[in-house]
This record gives sequence, structure tokens and C-alpha cells, in this order.
Amino acid sequence: MYIPIIKTGEAEIKAVEKLTAKMLDRITPIIELTRGRQKTTKNGNTKVVTFPFDKRLAKVKEVFKGREVFFDLTADEGLLSSEVYALYDYENGYEKWREFIRNNKREDGFGRIIPSVLFNWSDEDFEANFAQQVNGLAEECGAVMYRSSIQTKDCYDELPIIMKHLPRDCELWIILDGGYLQDSAVELAYNRCKKRIRNIQDRILGGKDAHFVVAATSYPERVFDYGEENPIVISHSEVKLYEKLKEDYSYIIYGDYAGTNPIRKDLIVMARGWIPRIDIPLIYKTRVYWKRRPKGVTEYKGTYIRVAQEVVNDSEFSIKLQGTWGIDEIINCSEGFVTSCAPAFWISVRMFNHIYQQLISLKEESK
Repeated sequence: MYIPIIKTGEAEIKAVEKLTAKMLDRITPIIELTRGRQKTTKNGNTKVVTFPFDKRLAKVKEVFKGREVFFDLTADEGLLSSEVYALYDYENGYEKWREFIRNNKREDGFGRIIPSVLFNWSDEDFEANFAQQVNGLAEECGAVMYRSSIQTKDCYDELPIIMKHLPRDCELWIILDGGYLQDSAVELAYNRCKKRIRNIQDRILGGKDAHFVVAATSYPERVFDYGEENPIVISHSEVKLYEKLKEDYSYIIYGDYAGTNPIRKDLIVMARGWIPRIDIPLIYKTRVYWKRRPKGVTEYKGTYIRVAQEVVNDSEFSIKLQGTWGIDEIINCSEGFVTSCAPAFWISVRMFNHIYQQLISLKEESK
């Protein structure tokens, strides 16, 4: 089982739309709902700005129609909107969140949803509304998810509250979220996760079984923080963390951010353009090739072609995977057939290839 965390941005959606049915059969994603594209309308002389997520959600639903998914709301303030934040409303036992989950499970929706349990601490009647939420989600879905950063100790306050109200026959999924992780921090993250799993099992669960997932990412917010070598090599620290934990807890499940960084830069406008990059995600690392546009050149196509040619000539390029969308896009680009020069498109290609490589790795592991 592979549990990638996938935000509902355009690049992420493009990547999962290209996954084959066999690939989709082997992943159970955590869909992290984020705001949609900005929409400006007029109410008289007043401009009204909204960020409806309906169209993007509809695309995600079409990809995973009839399949099992986890569902969470983003906690990233940069990706929140009034439409997403409204689902955090605690009134009537988080009724809006429960209704949202219920509505997306219908015949044209997901096959099964394992929803995140929400905490809204601004509620003056917290205990009653929280209990109603937990019981309602348990009855509707038969399983709930609790996702917590390993950088904080919130789980020791929050999980006992969940356990207080969770029906005994309801499945519990616990996501240990490592966020952005480098090799230098793997040992620390491993010790934190190991201690946390032990403490949760011994002190909180009270004998109840739970599924444990560890998820992190090594892909940086700014690639060039790694230097300006060509290629830039990014070690997959998330895989190393999982493999260390697997030695102690054979039942631990692998998750990651599908080759992306947890922080998105939706609001950044690249006034001076961007540096064309194409990545080769492998199992234990990602190799990033890049080139700056020549001075005086405004178009990006030629630069992307030259970058793709270097990628294809790399001895570690997965030429044997030719015939899959992400690899074919790089090969086609190297031959002059450039589908897109937009950075978001190449993020989609990276995500697709990352997911595919991890599926290959996990398949080998299970043999």
C-alpha cells in the first residue's frame, strides 16, 4: 500500500489524471483540499473575490471514482480560502464537514472516504461538538484519520480526545507527518517516530488496533538551496526514514508528498521568468537538470529541449519505462516535441514519475 499526500492544485491533478488504472489500484491517496482558482465577480460596484474548489474537486473525483481515498483539509494559511475554512465550522457537530464527506461518497463520487478528524479549538462547546463529529464520521465511514506533525507533541493532547469518543469498531489511521526532511535529520525523525508509536500504543490506544503511516518529503522548497551543480541530486530521505522504521514496525505503511514540497507558492509571480528544470525521480534520489535561457532569448522551448536531452543522456534515466506518460514527455521534449513550457506541467511530470518509481520499489519490497 502506498499513501501519497496530494493537494488539489492544478499540477497535482494533472499528474494523477495520467496514472493508469493499475497504478491507481495500488495507491490510496490523502486528498488535501486546498482553495481553487481565484474568481472575481461584481456585486454592484463591489468586486467579490472567491476561490471555489468545485471544479478541481470534480476532476479529482473523476480520477478516483469508486476508489478508496483519505480526505483532509489543508492547514496551510497560504492555501486556505473562505470556502475551505467554512468546512472547519464546529456548529452542530461539524455538520458542514460531515455533509461534505457524505455528499462526495455518492454514486458519482469516491468509493470510500476515510476522513480526517477536525479540531476547532475556538468552539466554546468543544467537547459536545467534537463527540458528535467523531461519532457521525465513524457511523458514516467506518474509519477516521488522525494526521499529526512529528515536529509537535499535539498528538498527546488530541488522540486521547479522539479515543474518548471513537466507537470501538471504527478503524483508526494515524499519519505521522514528517513534512520536509533531509538526510541529516533522518535519525532524529526516526527516533521521534519510534518513540511516538510506542507511546501511542502503550499509553493512548488502550489495546485498540490502529494503522500507522509515516509520510515525509525530501523535495525542497527551493531546489537551488542545494547548490548549482548540474544535475542537482536530492536524496530521498523519506524512503530512508520508512526503511528504518520498517525494521522495528513491520506493519508501518509508506507515504510521501508525491515528489513535492509541503509549501506551495501559488501567490508568487515570476516577473523575471524561471529556470527550466526537468527531474529524474528514482527510488532513492531525484536528479534535477536545469539550464538558464540564453541572454536575449524570450522563449523557453529551446532551453527545455536542451535540458531534456541531457536528462535522456543520463545513464540513470529510466528509458526502460518508455511507454508511460511521464517518461514519454521527457523523451518527446528531447526530440523537439514540447508539450508545455509551463513550470506546473513539469511538476506534473515529476510527480507522475515519482509515484511510479515508488510503486515499483514497494512492489519489489513485497516480493
